[in-house]
Amino acid sequence: MSDRKKVVRLAAMLLVPGLLMPVHAQEAETPVEAPLNVDKELAEGLAAFNSGDLIGAMSRYRRAANSGSTEAKVRLAWILDQSEDNAGALRLYSEAAEAGDPAGQFGLAELYANGEGVKRDVRRAVKLFEAAAANGYPRAMMVLASAYREGGLGLVPSTERAEFWENRLADTVKANVPDRTH
Repeated sequence: MSDRKKVVRLAAMLLVPGLLMPVHAQEAETPVEAPLNVDKELAEGLAAFNSGDLIGAMSRYRRAANSGSTEAKVRLAWILDQSEDNAGALRLYSEAAEAGDPAGQFGLAELYANGEGVKRDVRRAVKLFEAAAANGYPRAMMVLASAYREGGLGLVPSTERAEFWENRLADTVKANVPDRTH
C-alpha cells in the first residue's frame, strides 16, 4: 500500500466517525451562523487536498456535503473510497447519484462493478455507467466504449455500441474544448 493510501486511510479512520454523524441543531442561545458558502468550502477543500491536508479537505467537503452539495459528496466519497471506507463512499455516491449527479452515478457504478462495499452487480453497474454517460460524463462513456469493444462488464461485444460511445465521447470532448483559433 502506498504512503498516500496509508495517509488517506488513517485520516478517514480518525475523521469519518465524527464526520459522518448528522449535524444537529445548535442550542437556542447559540448565535446563528452565517449561511455556508458552498463554493468557498469546495475551493478550500480542493486547496487543502492538493496541499496534502486530507483532514482539512474532508472537513470542508463534509460541511458542503451537509449543505446538500452533490459535488462535495462525490469528492468526499472518492476520498473515503480510496481509504477503503466503502460504506461511507457508498452512502455519499448513492446520495449524489439519486440527485442525478453523473460523477456520483459513475462512482457508484465503480463500487458495484468492483464489489466494493456492496455485492458485485455488473448489471446495476452498467445501468449506472449508462446513466452517467447519458448525463455527459466522459469517463463513463470511455468505460462503456471499452466494455462494448472488449466484452467487459458482462456485455456482449458490439462494434456498433462501442463506436456509438466513442463518437459520443469525441463530441463531448470537442464541445468542451475552447476554440483557440481566434
